[in-house]
Amino acid sequence: MRKYILAAVLGSLTSAASATCPYPLMDETSTRYDLFQPLQPYSNIDFQSVEYLMQSTESASGPEVVSYQALSDAMVDAVIQSASTGLPGGDLALPASGIVAFEWQMDHFPAYASGDGYVVFGAGFASSNFPWLQSGTDNALSVSIALANSPYGQGPFATVVAGNRIGGVLNWGASIGGVHPVALPLPANYRVGIYLNMDARTVGFTLNGVDKGYLENEQGGPFLIPTAVSSIGLAFSGFTQVMGNSSLIGSPVGGTLITDSASFTQPFPAGTTGFTCGSTSGSRLKLPNGKPFPGKSNPRGLQKFQPLLLPIKPLGQALKANR
Repeated sequence: MRKYILAAVLGSLTSAASATCPYPLMDETSTRYDLFQPLQPYSNIDFQSVEYLMQSTESASGPEVVSYQALSDAMVDAVIQSASTGLPGGDLALPASGIVAFEWQMDHFPAYASGDGYVVFGAGFASSNFPWLQSGTDNALSVSIALANSPYGQGPFATVVAGNRIGGVLNWGASIGGVHPVALPLPANYRVGIYLNMDARTVGFTLNGVDKGYLENEQGGPFLIPTAVSSIGLAFSGFTQVMGNSSLIGSPVGGTLITDSASFTQPFPAGTTGFTCGSTSGSRLKLPNGKPFPGKSNPRGLQKFQPLLLPIKPLGQALKANR
């Protein structure tokens, strides 16, 4: 049976240690998550950390894939605005030059792989909402890194999913096929880093102390941040599929995002800074009719999230997006 890995991570957040720049995620009870159905919030969102316990996803028709997301309230505003204007944007402003970065720490992850369930968990950033990458809108940008506890022959691994749209053309990062094996259990305080070079408008990443360098596109050139993108949002995202009798049931999965450079541990390029406080989306936006966004309905022009999926293939084979 063909299995899939979710190619997405959008959003907005930061670390519990980042007292100099608090950036809280929406509480798991927020009705604004309804905007991103069928995604659902993690069961426990505490400031800049998320967590849930793996549980059975079986239904009458068999095990289902359940997707999760955590993002900031301000990023929801930015998504609404971008859907209305057609312009890219998030709730964290990017500097005009230099290198800016963030990290995320794996606080809890299953200590072993299992043939009766799996989990994919990660964080990343985007210039708007996921449907941008599947629409004709220009200047889209989305980059995410996830850890997969895959029981289907590849073993646990980390993978990067990166897409942009420049000049009306959808481009995928070559590292979309870069599957990086990881050993379980993960070492304590396992961290992933993502850095954006605003001079070259390129994106690099690290895996627990190892700098993997800058992403390339499918043609071997640099994977670029579109020139129209001046702000992004960050988020945790992931999915799970668990059989009713899985030994993984009850295993915690969770992590914390870090945007304060004083708390960085990854080997970023010299001069890298963290994100500063502030929101480009301003106060909570209103719909075109002047009424506040109600939470349970879509503003005009905003699509429901449709998961973009990638097939999981054996190590060494490129993962290609379904088109």
